Amino acid sequence: MGTEIEASLLPPQERESIKMVLLGTFVAVCGAFEYGIS
Repeated sequence: MGTEIEASLLPPQERESIKMVLLGTFVAVCGAFEYGIS
């Protein structure tokens, strides 16, 4: 919840870039996880 409060203090552009970074990290981790299993 703390991250949501911090994000609300940022300008929309910053919020979008952070969202993209988090999404990219999530996808990378999931991809590495899937690759590790197979």
